[in-house]
Amino acid sequence: MHKQILLFLFWSLSFAGISAQSSILVEKKLDWESSASRWQIAPDIFIPVYRFSGGGFGIGPSGLPSFGMTIPVEGPGVLSLSLEKAEYEEVAPLRHPVVQAPATTHQLTGSVEHARDVWMASIGLSPIIVNASGGWSRLVSFTIRVSVAPPLQQVSSRGPTTTDESVLASGEIYKLEIAQSGVHKLTYAWLRDELGVAVDQID
Repeated sequence: MHKQILLFLFWSLSFAGISAQSSILVEKKLDWESSASRWQIAPDIFIPVYRFSGGGFGIGPSGLPSFGMTIPVEGPGVLSLSLEKAEYEEVAPLRHPVVQAPATTHQLTGSVEHARDVWMASIGLSPIIVNASGGWSRLVSFTIRVSVAPPLQQVSSRGPTTTDESVLASGEIYKLEIAQSGVHKLTYAWLRDELGVAVDQID
């Protein structure tokens, strides 16, 4: 007897594919100047900035410093970034009409780009935030977890003619509820031993 199996996977927070995707851990340390320096943003206009070494330095539209870097990746895909193992030091707020107050969380941005036959992930980060007490804190060391999921494949509309009977009209249907978000793997042994699916009889 031919059996059709349909697996519905529900995540409580987010959907993740069955096959695992590799992650790259990038550790960084920022060496900040002890005091603010002057940065020219226009003729005769200077703002106070905290400068650092240890990564790409820039000034964002808010007048605050920004961190940037690029790393090679295997190919195109959907970029996923997370900030881990963050360590901070407090710093005096900067007072200037052009300089805006930082956000309470880090703004982490990124994209996958192709240049000179190489795929690169471009990553940006705002290293200064407003802490719980209302003061300013800046990152001194951190780790960025970088993951690139395969791009979604477009399904072709061309194919054999449709039939009146659904392929799900017969056979067994299994519905799995996943309690936690993340990447989950369904193995042959688990389907056979834990779920009781006659895997060897599936056509």
